[in-house]
Amino acid sequence: MNTPITFNLAIGSRKPHSGTQKICPFCHPEKLTGIMEKKGDIIWLMNKFPVFEHTWPTVIVETSDHNGELSTYEPEKLHEVISFGLSHWLQLESDKRFKSVLYFRNYGPVSGGSQRHPHSQIIGLENYDYRDNILGENFLGSLVHEDEDCYATISDYPLSCMGELNVTLKKDASPDQFADTIQTLARFVLHDFPLPCTSYN
Repeated sequence: MNTPITFNLAIGSRKPHSGTQKICPFCHPEKLTGIMEKKGDIIWLMNKFPVFEHTWPTVIVETSDHNGELSTYEPEKLHEVISFGLSHWLQLESDKRFKSVLYFRNYGPVSGGSQRHPHSQIIGLENYDYRDNILGENFLGSLVHEDEDCYATISDYPLSCMGELNVTLKKDASPDQFADTIQTLARFVLHDFPLPCTSYN
C-alpha cells in the first residue's frame, strides 16, 4: 500500500483565500516569486504554500483575467493553457525525482481551491504513485463523445463522489480537441447538470 500524502495543517492555515483577502496575489505578477516560466500572461511558478509534504508543488496562473475561467476561455486561449500544462506535466513525468506527477485544477467555492483567479497545479510526488490506486475500470462507462484525438465517458466506477466524467487523450493525438472536450464538459457541469453545481475538480 502507498504511503498517504500528508497535508500540513500549519501551512494550510496560512494560505490566503479569495473569500477573506483584499488583494488577489495572482493579479499582481510583478510581486510573484519563484517564477520558472512565462508565456504571454501564463505564469508557471513554485507554490508558496507547499501544504502536501514530500512533494514539489507548482502553480500555473492561466490568465491575467481574474474573472476568467476554463469554461469561458476563447479557443485560442484554451488550447494555449492546456498545451502549456500538458507539456510541463510530461516534463516532470520524466523527472526521476518523482514517483508520479499530478496535473489538476479546482474551480468554485466547494472545490477545495483557495483562489478564485484561474489557475491549475502540477505537483511532483516524491514517494507516492497515484496510479497504484487507479484501475482501468475507473475509466469505463457510457461513451458521450469520441473524435480522432480523444474520447469522453461517464464513469461506471468513479474514484470519488457520485459522478465522474473522464476525457482520455489518444496516443500521439493533438491536445486541442482534448481541451475542447474538457471545456464542453466543464460547461455542462456548471450550467446543465441536473443538480445545481457551482464547482468542479
